[in-house]
Amino acid sequence: MRTVAALFSMCLFLTACDMESVLQLTGPGAGDVRGRSGEHARDDRRTGSGGQDDESGDAADDPTVTDAGGDSADDGSAGDGGTGPDASAADTEDPLPADSLTTEPAPTGGDGGASDGTESFACDHTLAGGVEEADGAGNFSDVGPGDTVCLASGTRGPLELRNFHGADGRPVTFVNSGGTVQIRGDDGDYAGIEIEDSDHIRVTGAGAGGHCGADIAAGSQRCGISILGTARSLTGKVKTEHIRVDHVEMGDTSQSAVSIKDNSMGRGEWIEHDVVLDHNYLHDVKDEGVYIGSSDYATGDYHVLHGVRLSHNLVVRTGRDGLQVGSATRDCAIHDNVVTDTGRNGESSHRAGVMNNKGSVCDIHDNVISDTAGWGIYIQGNGSNDVYNNVVIRAGRAVSAGDDDGDGITVHDGSNTDGSVRVLNNTVVGARGDGIGWSNDVGSDNQIRNNIAVGSGGVDVDRDANVDIGANLTGAVSAVGFVDPSGDDFRLGSASPAVDAGRSLRSEGVVDDIDGTARPQGSAYDIGAYERTGG
Repeated sequence: MRTVAALFSMCLFLTACDMESVLQLTGPGAGDVRGRSGEHARDDRRTGSGGQDDESGDAADDPTVTDAGGDSADDGSAGDGGTGPDASAADTEDPLPADSLTTEPAPTGGDGGASDGTESFACDHTLAGGVEEADGAGNFSDVGPGDTVCLASGTRGPLELRNFHGADGRPVTFVNSGGTVQIRGDDGDYAGIEIEDSDHIRVTGAGAGGHCGADIAAGSQRCGISILGTARSLTGKVKTEHIRVDHVEMGDTSQSAVSIKDNSMGRGEWIEHDVVLDHNYLHDVKDEGVYIGSSDYATGDYHVLHGVRLSHNLVVRTGRDGLQVGSATRDCAIHDNVVTDTGRNGESSHRAGVMNNKGSVCDIHDNVISDTAGWGIYIQGNGSNDVYNNVVIRAGRAVSAGDDDGDGITVHDGSNTDGSVRVLNNTVVGARGDGIGWSNDVGSDNQIRNNIAVGSGGVDVDRDANVDIGANLTGAVSAVGFVDPSGDDFRLGSASPAVDAGRSLRSEGVVDDIDGTARPQGSAYDIGAYERTGG
């Protein structure tokens, strides 16, 4: 993930930069922390402002380290005696093998290190521009596992894909060929690409010009497939699973850009496996940028998901939440995305940058989230997830100062009955509500540690008896020693009090920073999403 300054071409100034409030370090600054065995799923990387902060007290300009009294979560009183929502037959009948999730292979080109993300494909079949419906049980019945179906370049209308079935390690791949495929339509078209009753498939724009996703500025996106103007850009329904969508531009919709779920399947009837979206560019979306799974988990009426990955996507200007995942009860991660300007419709319950909705247990890490109308990151799932190495800037632009709807990161009970949530090494700047808000009463290992939360309209770090709080940097933006806060560069300068002031979180699995730099670089972990390198 690049620095924030490199990801945004505009320079937006923070009103809190000139405040003279003091900066404070809360909680222990060093030492070992308690680990937890088996409660959190890990992804590949992990294994190997203007408001007065209620924590500021009488601290002087010289930051101090104080004991936050964070042992309240150690007594084990919370969370004992419940087996949690995942104990239903629907969720235990199908254990997920550790190696079953659809992988995100590095492309042969740019997103893997060369000039662009183009991959090489040999066409087994060609889908001409005039084809509106492709049926694996009909006009494309000769397509089998491991086959590549090339989409002819040029402008075409919406496309329906039905009854395509690959296999583990041998997906059916639909890829652009000979140049960019431009799918155009209007809001009378259900979706630009509509996928039904298919599994082990990949839709990719990496066939030509796959220069697409979070690490590329909006004006330089060159996605090999472009879907604009339809009601939705891409949908997966009718028992569609084991699906990867990458290097695709999607936008100008009248509803969500991506919707993958099957509301006809009830809890216990079917489990949707392996939904992967990476290196896509989503913009100017009427509703959610990405809507995965049902947000109605609590009713028990809809299926759950096992295995969700949303990564390296650029999401810009959405009417509702930028990225929303509901009912993903196992193996979910949302990471390395850039999400900005969400919640433009003004709907109070649909304006987060990232929404971990009820039922979901998503680890959320290494994202840059800015200028959301409401919350930056909202957690209301089943617990047992980590939120770390995120940069959240100017959350809650549509709410009043101190309004909890404008928290940078907020954790609620939601559907949680016994799972802990850990908020670690994030940088939250200029939230209109609390920097980090907390309304979760369950779990025995809740943590808020090693975070920078400054310039908030409410309190910088919300205190709760059921969360272990320590080594967080709070107060004024100007006192942190960021490299260039007015230019959205929140790396740490050499004199920053956040350098070498954090606790080791190696046992929690936080082993590097948002840029992939190993922690620690000095004598101890730095506080915040960035680990300072050099002198």
